[in-house]
Amino acid sequence: MWPYNANAVFNPGAQEVDGETLLLVRAEDFQDFFHLTVAKSKDGKTDWKVEPQFSLMPDPAYNEEQGGVEHPRIVGLEEIRSGDSHGRAFCALGYTTSCSLPSPILGLSIRLFQQTIRSCLSISSPRSWAFPILGAVSYLQRFPGDTEVKNIAVQLAQRLYALCEVNSSEDWPWGEDLFSDENSRLPQALVAAGNQFDDKGLLNQGSKSREWLIDLQTEPSDGHFTLIGNQGWLERGKGKSLFDQQPVDATASGCHSSGGCLLAGSSGYW
Repeated sequence: MWPYNANAVFNPGAQEVDGETLLLVRAEDFQDFFHLTVAKSKDGKTDWKVEPQFSLMPDPAYNEEQGGVEHPRIVGLEEIRSGDSHGRAFCALGYTTSCSLPSPILGLSIRLFQQTIRSCLSISSPRSWAFPILGAVSYLQRFPGDTEVKNIAVQLAQRLYALCEVNSSEDWPWGEDLFSDENSRLPQALVAAGNQFDDKGLLNQGSKSREWLIDLQTEPSDGHFTLIGNQGWLERGKGKSLFDQQPVDATASGCHSSGGCLLAGSSGYW
């Protein structure tokens, strides 16, 4: 029995938290508005404890929540390298704010981006810096006067640049000793930030790393493109792994190649 009056309950988000199964349930009241309610169970099957009141209600002050809140998802960030997950979310939000979309989607994206972008400064992974930089550059195309977002993006870009300064050599112009996934995002972010903020140092470093990565992943025998595989990746001073190549790396390489070449004024494409 549901503990309060509700017309219907729908698909929940689910996650195991502290030994319990936690659901964030989408429920509908008798005015056709959706809200979210928390339910918990020790075994995920029986003896469900449902919160006696709504856990999350729509805020009528925001256009995008006029019809309610729905489609809940729960992600255990500590379990899946939360920095990269955060970074990708900010990249998507920033890109969305630059698009021509219905006002509810656009308004929600802008609000979420503005309210949470500062949290990126507490993340430590280079890729989790690169993604928010790309999102911020997209956001600043629409809101060029937002100095807080600009300052955050500059700080993150300087972190990437500092890694390259410390770690690079003539035969290894890269900020890390080990490649992993979505390597292309790092030079892509440096080039985008260098172009956005008119910073020649960022632009030159990003372009240099980009060209080196292109050469590294181009087979000299026939010129075809070969991604770095995830079965060992590529460690400094060793050969690159050829398997397994990841679709997400192909996507990152395509975005980095087209966008990076355009911003850097280069005509080189794979």
